[in-house]
Amino acid sequence: MFYLQKISYTLLLRFRNTEKMVINVIPQKRCLISKRCFYTTVLFLIFPLYSVPLIIYGMWKYEKWAFVLWAFFMGLVGILVPPTGDFYRYTMDYELYKGLEWGDFLLLAGLKNELMLPLISYGIGELGLHFDLSRFLYNFLGYYLLGLLYLDIVKHNPNLQRGKIALYALGFFVSFNLTTFCYRYFLSAILFVYGAYYVVYKERKAGWGLVALAIFNHFSYIIQALALLFQQMHFFRFGRKTVIFLIVVSLFVDTSFIVSLFSALPFDFVSHYMAYLDGHWAGDFLEERSLRYKINMFVGNAIQYVCMLVYIILYYRSAPKYNSLVNSMLFLTFLSTPFVTINGRFIIVMTYFVKIHLLKIFDGSRQMLKYLKIMFWLMMLSNLMGLWGQRRQLAISDVTMMLCSSSFQVLRHTYDSNWIENNVSEDGDLIQIDF
Repeated sequence: MFYLQKISYTLLLRFRNTEKMVINVIPQKRCLISKRCFYTTVLFLIFPLYSVPLIIYGMWKYEKWAFVLWAFFMGLVGILVPPTGDFYRYTMDYELYKGLEWGDFLLLAGLKNELMLPLISYGIGELGLHFDLSRFLYNFLGYYLLGLLYLDIVKHNPNLQRGKIALYALGFFVSFNLTTFCYRYFLSAILFVYGAYYVVYKERKAGWGLVALAIFNHFSYIIQALALLFQQMHFFRFGRKTVIFLIVVSLFVDTSFIVSLFSALPFDFVSHYMAYLDGHWAGDFLEERSLRYKINMFVGNAIQYVCMLVYIILYYRSAPKYNSLVNSMLFLTFLSTPFVTINGRFIIVMTYFVKIHLLKIFDGSRQMLKYLKIMFWLMMLSNLMGLWGQRRQLAISDVTMMLCSSSFQVLRHTYDSNWIENNVSEDGDLIQIDF
């Protein structure tokens, strides 16, 4: 095992300053790729885990192939995440859809508010593939879009392309959480963020297509879509003092007002999400959680609020229309403060926009570099906290097969019905937890 690790680091050192090599792909046609890309891809196919140092180095040098391999690697990790919690429910839905006629499937899927995952589940079943591949697809797509977004930001800001600054920016922007985009909500988060980025920063209406796809995957994103629509109508163009005032006022808004506000939306939103507004997931679930869980949750949210604080400090360094995009998400976040689960999700979306904003306005000054370093280390802490929060699932998972398996072997891996029956209860919780 040590020998395999040594190979990956040797390759990293050997190809740091590599020139281009020519590979014959089609007769009389040639494709130029770097040696680093070629050898990293070969190593990735054989032992994906040991190619990670080379992949991260390529991402540091903002090479697109590295972000593709990283997305593929995180997709493989998604396959090895066990089907517990929401993943268990998705798996049971897949078993329900499998083998149905198209018309019967549509009737059953019509009962859901979100159709993207049911369609993917039905397609996987029709192809005779295992459902764990859905987590590969979600994680791959999420990290791929995140990589494209980061590359576009760096491309248009030369101040982010210098030495360690590029490394700090990469660690600050790109999440290294194992299952970030495996969940429907968080894949919709990056779909929405990517779409909104193109609508606001690139001024391309095609971005609304990704916003629609985010809603198609998780219906609750209709709220963020409405906020984006108002932003495009020049709402939320506030001064910094107004932003601070609205944040303070939102902290004292009564929950009944929020529920009545949602009730005014032109669809039956409240009845479907009532458990998140006035029930178990609105905050009651915390009474069942351990102190360690609450600390983990508090630290994670605190890190996001630090990013928000830096945004307010540097408020006047950007054009009003770009500030207004972040302001719209800040407004939703603080308006949802009484509802723990919804607020936690809104914070995630808000943080993506704050990250984009801060990297866009980064000018290489000492002050901004200091803030970037602080947020880099906070994000590293957040990644560690996320890993610690998944320790129970990882303890019973087959993630250790990454140590000695090829990419093809991981792609074929599945948690079968016997494994699920022996390890997961009917409500998706782990049957045996030793810590």
